[in-house]
Amino acid sequence: MPGQNEALMEAYASCPPSQKIYDTLEIDHPSFATPAYIVANVGDDKAFGIEAGATHNAGLMVTFLACPLTSPWPEQREGQPPSAVVEIDNVNRELVPKIRGALAIRAYITVIFRQYTTGDLTEPAFGPIEYILKDVVM
Repeated sequence: MPGQNEALMEAYASCPPSQKIYDTLEIDHPSFATPAYIVANVGDDKAFGIEAGATHNAGLMVTFLACPLTSPWPEQREGQPPSAVVEIDNVNRELVPKIRGALAIRAYITVIFRQYTTGDLTEPAFGPIEYILKDVVM
């Protein structure tokens, strides 16, 4: 079960200007050679660590592509899978062919939401929370 670590709790409680929180998404589908990793609200690509036990790249630093997106915290209710509306603006060139290919194959597109803080980019401060993309529109 995902939880908030001390770094994230401290960042929310004190909100120092130097402490930034990064929202990231890992998008995966059986048609992808490798998952797509994207991060919001940054100008350049950024490297983050993937938690031990992850399906892909466990324990490794992975480069996340800078891409405008909104992904509110997934809503979690007892007995139901997490859900959220994810909007990725101006989907970059790397994602377009992957998403088009995924739409042609009948299988779920999974999304993993993670948050990182500038205090520790080697592991998520919150997450991972996995959910399934539905009603994909490009």
